[in-house]
Amino acid sequence: MSNQANKLIRLPRRFQWWLRRISASQRSLPNCYIVGAQKAGTSSLYHHLVQHPQVHQSFLKEIHYFDGGIKPSINTYNNGQQWYRAHFALKHQLSAGDICLDATPMYLFNPQVAQRIKQTTPNAKIIILLRNPTERAISHYFHSQRHHFETLDIAAAMTQESVRLSAAIHDKQYKALSYRVHSYQARGMYVKQIETYRQHFSPKQLLILNSEEFFSQPNKILNKVFEFLNIDQAHQIPNVKSQNVGNNKTQVPPEVYQQLNETFKQANEQLYRHLGQRYDW
Repeated sequence: MSNQANKLIRLPRRFQWWLRRISASQRSLPNCYIVGAQKAGTSSLYHHLVQHPQVHQSFLKEIHYFDGGIKPSINTYNNGQQWYRAHFALKHQLSAGDICLDATPMYLFNPQVAQRIKQTTPNAKIIILLRNPTERAISHYFHSQRHHFETLDIAAAMTQESVRLSAAIHDKQYKALSYRVHSYQARGMYVKQIETYRQHFSPKQLLILNSEEFFSQPNKILNKVFEFLNIDQAHQIPNVKSQNVGNNKTQVPPEVYQQLNETFKQANEQLYRHLGQRYDW
C-alpha cells in the first residue's frame, strides 16, 4: 500500500467520506453482492474476500442502499447513485476482473431489492448464504437481544413474531424495526426470497452456499467463490477466523428447538426441491 493510501486511511472518517462524495463520479459501482441471509456467515465471507487482492472493500460493510437504510427518517435509496458510488473504489484503482463488493444481509429479505440491483447493475453476481433456519432464528434472537431490540424471552418472541410483523408486511413497510429485527422465522423461509432473485438474474449470476459447510470448511467454499467470481483461485486467505460471532447466547429450551424444527420442516423440503439438493438440517 502506498504512503498516500496510508495517509488517507488515517484521516477522520467524516473527512474520508467528504472526499469520497467529491470523487463519486470517478468511482465504480459494485459488481458483486453478498445479500444474506443474516446470521448465516455474511460478515465472515466479506472479511475473507476482502483479503483477496482482486476484491475491494466498501467504505461501510453494510451499506443499506437498495433497502432504504435502517433510519426511519432517511431513505438511503433516494440518495441516488452518486451517494452509493462514494462507497466504492476509484475506477482507476481497478484492474480488469477486479471485484467491488457490497455485503448487506437485508438485501435478501427485502422483496424490493433484487429488482433495484438489476436496474442498477444488471451484470452483477449475487452470493446467498443459507444457514439451518432453526439455528439462524436462534442466533438472530440473541443478536436482537444483544443490541437491545428484544425484551421477550425466546419462546414468546417466536410465538409473537407473526403479530409483530403483520402491520409492516401488510403496509409493505420493509424498513420498519419489527420487520428487520423480529423476523426470526420469516427470514428462514428461503424459497420465496431466492425466487425473487431468480426472477431478475440468470443462474450463472447466482451462487447459493450452505453456511454450515462454509463454517466447517471455509477454504473449500472460498475456492468455490473465487471460481464463481473468476478471480485468482491460487491466492491463500491468511485469516479465515469467523467474524461477528455473538457471545450472549444462553441455553435454549428444547421445546423451542422442537417448535422451530416443526415450523421449518415443510419449508426446508420445499427448498431442497427448489435447489435440487439436500442439506443436513
